[in-house]
Amino acid sequence: MNVSTLLGVGAMFGLSVGLGVFLGVLGDRAAGTSPLLALLGTLIGILGGAAGAYQVIRPYTRTSNARIARPDDTVARPGDTVARPGDTVARPGDTARSDDK
Repeated sequence: MNVSTLLGVGAMFGLSVGLGVFLGVLGDRAAGTSPLLALLGTLIGILGGAAGAYQVIRPYTRTSNARIARPDDTVARPGDTVARPGDTVARPGDTARSDDK
């Protein structure tokens, strides 16, 4: 998971709550039910933000069956050889070594 994903989750959550509060306050002014609709809008915004955050974070959890491979998911284990961009990869049949000219 990268920083932009985390920032997106936070922004989405904040906008959901803010929109819920805003619409609740507008509804309260129109209906004269202050603060009932503002509180209800806040609750709906929190639930909506949590549901959206869950959908974004779910592919990164260990129990997810629908895991999507991400570029930053590579984990080197002891004994693994990890090639990095720009590395020369030896293929079967290659006989040249780095000290050969």
